[in-house]
Amino acid sequence: MFKSIFSIRSFLKFIFLFLLLFLVIFITNSILNAFKINFFTFNKNMNRIINHSEQLSKKAQNFDEKVALTKLGANTLNGFYYRFDENLIDARHSSKKQRQSVFGKKIKNICFEFNSKDDLIIKPVQKDFIIKDGILKYKHNGSNFLQSSKKLNIDKYSIGEVEIKIKVKNTKELILAWSAHLDAKIDNSLQTAYLSILTIPDNNFHTYRVNVKHVFNKGFLELLKPGEPIRNVFLYPLSVSYDEIEIDYLRFISKKEKYTQKPFGVTYETINHEMRKALYMRASHNLKYVLNIPSEKSVLRFGMGILEKDSHVIFSIMIKDGNDMKVLFSNKISNSNKWHDAAIDLSQYANKKVEISFSCKCSETNIAFWSNPVLYTPPKERLNVVIVLEDALRADRMSCYGYNQKTTPAKDKFAKKGITFLNAFSQETYTRASCVSFMTSLYPSATGVWNASERLDDKYLTLAEIMRSQGFSTALFTQNYNASSYVGLHQGFSTLFEHKTVADHRADALYKGRTLYGWLKNNCDRNFFLYLHILDPHGPYDPPEEFIADFKKSFKSGGKRVKKDFMLDAPWIEAPTCESRNFLYDAEIRYNDLYFNSFLNALEKYKLLENTLIIFIADHGEHLGEHSLWDHKAPGYRQVLQVPMILVYPEILPMNKRIEQPVQLLDIMPTILDIANIRKNDLLIQGDSLLPLIRKENIDFWNNRFCISEEVRYKSKDDKTAYGSIFYRNWHILNSDKLNDTISYKVKNLSLSLYETLQLETRVFDLSKDKDEYFDLLNFLSDIIFNMKTQSFLKKYKKSNLATWRTLTKNTDQTIKYDPAALEQLRSLGYIK
Repeated sequence: MFKSIFSIRSFLKFIFLFLLLFLVIFITNSILNAFKINFFTFNKNMNRIINHSEQLSKKAQNFDEKVALTKLGANTLNGFYYRFDENLIDARHSSKKQRQSVFGKKIKNICFEFNSKDDLIIKPVQKDFIIKDGILKYKHNGSNFLQSSKKLNIDKYSIGEVEIKIKVKNTKELILAWSAHLDAKIDNSLQTAYLSILTIPDNNFHTYRVNVKHVFNKGFLELLKPGEPIRNVFLYPLSVSYDEIEIDYLRFISKKEKYTQKPFGVTYETINHEMRKALYMRASHNLKYVLNIPSEKSVLRFGMGILEKDSHVIFSIMIKDGNDMKVLFSNKISNSNKWHDAAIDLSQYANKKVEISFSCKCSETNIAFWSNPVLYTPPKERLNVVIVLEDALRADRMSCYGYNQKTTPAKDKFAKKGITFLNAFSQETYTRASCVSFMTSLYPSATGVWNASERLDDKYLTLAEIMRSQGFSTALFTQNYNASSYVGLHQGFSTLFEHKTVADHRADALYKGRTLYGWLKNNCDRNFFLYLHILDPHGPYDPPEEFIADFKKSFKSGGKRVKKDFMLDAPWIEAPTCESRNFLYDAEIRYNDLYFNSFLNALEKYKLLENTLIIFIADHGEHLGEHSLWDHKAPGYRQVLQVPMILVYPEILPMNKRIEQPVQLLDIMPTILDIANIRKNDLLIQGDSLLPLIRKENIDFWNNRFCISEEVRYKSKDDKTAYGSIFYRNWHILNSDKLNDTISYKVKNLSLSLYETLQLETRVFDLSKDKDEYFDLLNFLSDIIFNMKTQSFLKKYKKSNLATWRTLTKNTDQTIKYDPAALEQLRSLGYIK
């Protein structure tokens, strides 16, 4: 018995010593880790960032974008500047009274509502459904769907949008179909045309508004003969065997509907893929402005467009100087498929107070557009700002960043004329969230733009809005719908050129076209802000055949086979390998570089290069087989977050300078504002101007500053968890639920709860020793205290930023807007399955 007691005591003693040793090792490991990262500085950074985010959310409570723009005052670089569309409150309006009520009577919206079973125009094909409080409820079982029960007569040319208010539990995609045949079947593609609508399966009502203006006029409706109406409509849940569906209404909205409320106003209108901000007018209306013409040479510049084809509009501008009335301009426009531009020299009216009136004469059903009407004088000082972005471009694949292939000879020379930031990071791993983030200088958790159905709310201020309000001419040329009006980035751009097809993805489609250089020629007498978004080297990797030949000398065929992926591999690639993908990716970078050089030559031709700040960046990087990953999804390893950032502006920036401190895309906006002499005090921004870093001011701040990237894609805003990366000194702290390494795989298979309890979602990499992040530091992996601290910080930061988003978007229209052409492109790029 004594031996038994002794044995028990020995065992307990052993357990105690083991636990004590474990505790000592655990504490020692935490202390050593704290010493390595300088915990006090690390913690100080966390507190500073949280405090700034909380102050921002409080500031958002009283934020008004119009007030903020007014507080900026006049810009010291630009001359006199007056946009007529932004000063509509100053205008006096007149019209012929007998015509005022005609327009609204011509508008025909078609609305399918569900007030009674007796008069349903569209209903489920199976009779098992109910109607309650104006809501139709039915069960979809694979064969039950909505179909029109009466003959329709919808004029395809008159419809601009389709709006559906619906609630679904399981359905992620709806199919809207239509036909000219009364007896058409939904599965008969010879008689029926289709478009898809992405839905949110959360069992809540959502309103979806789909732009069908071009769909109902072109390609999608080749099944209909000219003038033939739509007689049959279907609504079908796709790829789901069962769902309980509730629908409030289905509406076919006239393309003129938004012009019914007022006879004049401000809108964005797209003509031939070119969107512009414009004053709109109905027939025989007149807007009069009284203003003082400045003493310097002044120019009145504007564009003209019309809504309806085969119905001309006469545009006229009158000027009244005292009692003298004169016609400044008059033009008859019949072509509705293009914008028509004009400019008038008003120098003869210098120092005079005049009345300028805009008027139009047209049929009662047409609409006239005066795009970007502006009166301006030459700049006091020249400053143009150009952002050139190449989508999914990794910094380490550029020769100016040390890559062993000569992929970017033009950019190598370009970088020597300015500043290269060696460690710049994106705020998300995909375009939509990243571009909205750097165009607002707010983290994705503060903008709320995470997923395919989300767009930037109008209450936010973009860099383009600020620049335009300060007198800069603004334009966006984009090849990616995730950086377009489709996500709300039209805000502030006077002109947007959106390339509509996948065939337009190569650099030459943007750089070689007359459109870009035509815009430069028309705006070279003003300071301007220009944003170019090149889609390549985004997958699929498919450089021109003639261009690949130059690279084949250094490429060896063969290698490790990979499964073919339409998002990455060109159609002609039958047996892709790791090596072929990397080779073709590099070839696209080299191809882009060739046309980037031609763009620089064009700026020089127009004598703009010396006075232009050029910022070259990417929106995110790309996984190219590292960690067995491809594309640019989470987890956010360095390969998918590190981006190039090169700033060239000989006027004030040093030449051939390379900066190692971590920076982020968020810093671009405040840097531009500082260079353009624009105040930032009243703005909501989270980035820091890079000018102090360039001047080596407060260098301790820059050495220790956090750069943060978030993983918000496919996440819910109600989810309490938070994932992302912290770049701090030479450390990369990655916290992700998408990790696919050996530890994650084995522990998750053993016990998911154990994986989460041990805080194993955090990895730490020392980038000074492990640039490719192949070896996470196990001493940090076992440091539960550090991992909990990191995850707690990310959760607090996300919560605080979401408070800003909820404040700014409170009481705003939550309608989800879709463009079928955008969905087609995004699906081809793999953003939508």
